[in-house]
Amino acid sequence: MIENRTVSVVITTYHPARRAGLDTILRKWLANPVEEVWVLDGSGQFKSTVSDPRLLVFNMPKDLGPGMDYAMAALTQGDLVVLADDDVLPGPGLVAEMADGWAKTGRGLVGLIGRTFHGPLYKGDTKFYAARNVDEPVRVGFVGVVILAERSYLGFDVRGLTRNADDLFWQMQVFPKVGKWVAPAKDYLNTPEASDNCSAMYRTLALKEERQAYYEKWWRQNYEPTGATV
Repeated sequence: MIENRTVSVVITTYHPARRAGLDTILRKWLANPVEEVWVLDGSGQFKSTVSDPRLLVFNMPKDLGPGMDYAMAALTQGDLVVLADDDVLPGPGLVAEMADGWAKTGRGLVGLIGRTFHGPLYKGDTKFYAARNVDEPVRVGFVGVVILAERSYLGFDVRGLTRNADDLFWQMQVFPKVGKWVAPAKDYLNTPEASDNCSAMYRTLALKEERQAYYEKWWRQNYEPTGATV
């Protein structure tokens, strides 16, 4: 609990390269002041050795894709919900850092990374920000990797959500006008899997093209007409 608000963490995983170190990541999340940590395992094979009543592992019968976390988040009990990639190693102060940013910025979405939008090219017309490199909150068009949100921004219809544009679906299509912020946070590390060539999905050309197409479509519809960068 932080400032009398309960916190739930939802982590989606599916790739075998990520499972070996997942228990270490779970212990780190459980060292934060959180009431729930849910693992949504698309492989159906992850078996945790962590014993903690706050931890719940869902072994899905099939990989339901990244829509799992948005849909399942509606079943959590936290006042605040953290959606976390399975390649981030949090320190014990990360949730508090993100919740502080959330409280200071108007209670939209707060993430560890983000981009402002300046044109139709996702790589070329956006400016990147990381939480460890900012001294003040920066308003952006989308946030990712680890995202803290109040639960009113979850539980939407995930039909049509694509694998490598799920965050853009949520933030550019469903909630384009909600504030998104990269706020200062330093208590985390990226695991090696965050940038490897086998489990980092953004490395494949097809998924890069999918993300570009989705970004351009919604930039032109919801941002270009008004000249908005966020």
